[in-house]
Amino acid sequence: MLKFYIFFTSLFLIALLFILVSNSKNIINKIIIANASTSLVSALIVLLGLFYKESSYIDIAIIYSLLGFAVSTAILFYASDKKIYKKNH
Repeated sequence: MLKFYIFFTSLFLIALLFILVSNSKNIINKIIIANASTSLVSALIVLLGLFYKESSYIDIAIIYSLLGFAVSTAILFYASDKKIYKKNH
């Protein structure tokens, strides 16, 4: 039963974040939502690791959150170089 709740909660959160990203017009809001989704997915991976009693899931969650941070930072540098923020703001 717990797997059922985790599965549908994660589907709901992914759909909600996709809707928020698609409706947002500002690049900064999209990056913040992407960071929030990375954090939520990492937390979900950790919960699955605790549920299945596998420690490798925690390593995967750490790597996933670090990659999300790196990608968000790269997008911010790109947006500040190309002045995308000033166009959309």
